[in-house]
Amino acid sequence: MNRLVAVVSLSCLSVLTACASSSAASKQPDAPSSTQQKAGSTDAPLQSLAYMRQGSVLMQQGRYQEALEAFQTADRVAPGNATNMNMIGLCYLNLGQPDLALKSFDQVL
Repeated sequence: MNRLVAVVSLSCLSVLTACASSSAASKQPDAPSSTQQKAGSTDAPLQSLAYMRQGSVLMQQGRYQEALEAFQTADRVAPGNATNMNMIGLCYLNLGQPDLALKSFDQVL
């Protein structure tokens, strides 16, 4: 349990960092177009970041299922981002799925 609390604390720091970079918390964020979602693209890191920002805005609005989907898309576009996996874990926690949250956090460690 202490490990989960420590991971969640670190994840909260990631949320604050991600939220600070998001400028439009009160409106529906624009999703990247389907042509931008292809993994392996040279623009994949920027596309992934766009999905992560969208997920952060959705989390601020309490729309955790939609945020989870945005973060999962970001992971498909550019896999392996530790902050993104933390955000996925936080979404799972807020959706009442601690086992999936812990699994996501473990991928980061």
